[in-house]
Amino acid sequence: MKYIYRICFWTLLTFLSHEITLATGWTQAKGEHYFKLSTRTLVGSKAFTIGSENTVDVGSYQDHQLNFYFEYGIRPDLTLVIFGSPVGYASIEDEKSFYSGAETAGLRWRFMKGVWNLALEGHLSASPPIGIDPLFETTYLSTKDNTSRPLKYQTNIENYYAEAQLQLARNFGSVWTTAKIGFRANTNKKLDPILLASLQVGNQWSNGVRINIDLSLFNSLGEIETINASGVGQTRYVGLNLSAALPVHPNWNGVIGLGGAPFAESNAATPSIYFGFETN
Repeated sequence: MKYIYRICFWTLLTFLSHEITLATGWTQAKGEHYFKLSTRTLVGSKAFTIGSENTVDVGSYQDHQLNFYFEYGIRPDLTLVIFGSPVGYASIEDEKSFYSGAETAGLRWRFMKGVWNLALEGHLSASPPIGIDPLFETTYLSTKDNTSRPLKYQTNIENYYAEAQLQLARNFGSVWTTAKIGFRANTNKKLDPILLASLQVGNQWSNGVRINIDLSLFNSLGEIETINASGVGQTRYVGLNLSAALPVHPNWNGVIGLGGAPFAESNAATPSIYFGFETN
C-alpha cells in the first residue's frame, strides 16, 4: 500500500515538471539552432536503496547543477548535438563540494521523413575527475537481504562512454509524440552497460505555451552493490516528468519543471526542480 501511495505522490508532483528536449527524432534545418540553459536542484534527506519501497536517511543534502543543451543543423537530415553539466555544487550536513558532470557531443541523423520520422543518434561523453570524492560514506542494513551495504553521497564518477539511440517522432497537429531506445557502454569498470528508453507527449498552444510529459527508463544492466544518494553511477529508475515552456520574449522561453521517480534504486528520494530558458 505504501508503494501505491508513493506512485500517486510522485505522479502528482511530476505534473509540475522536468526538462526534456523536444528534438528527439527531428533534425534542425540547415543553419538553424536550438539552445537551452537550465539549473537542476535536489533538496532532501533520503535515498532510494534496493527496491523502490525502501528508503534510507542520509542526512540533509542539497545539490545544484548548471546544464546546457545545444543543437545546430549541419544539413536538413543531420544535426550536431552538444550538452552537458559543466558545474555543480553539493552539500550534505557540513561537507561541501564543487563538481563537474559529463560533457557530451554527438550527431542525430534522420534517415526517414514522413508521417513518422526515424533517426539515429550517437554520442561520446566525458565525465572528468572533478568532485569525485564522496561527501559522505557509511553503511546501512538492507531489509532486502538483511546484510550491511555501502551507502554514500558522491556527486561525480570519472567515466568516458559512448551511446547510441534509435528515435521515433510524429506530429498530430499541435500535439507531438517522441520515443527512443538506446544503449550506453562505459569505460569505467565499476559501471555496467546501461539500457535507456523514453516516451514523450507534448502540446504547444497558439500563444506559444508548451507542456510535455515524459516517461523515461535508465537501467544499469548489473547488480547495484553501493547506494549513491546522488543517483550518479550504478543506478536504475523509471522517471515520470512534465515540463512547461512559457514565452517571455519573441526569441526566448522560460522553462520550469519538476521530476520524480515512481521506481528507483540507488538514487535521490526527492523531486528534481528545474528552471531555465531556451531559444524558440
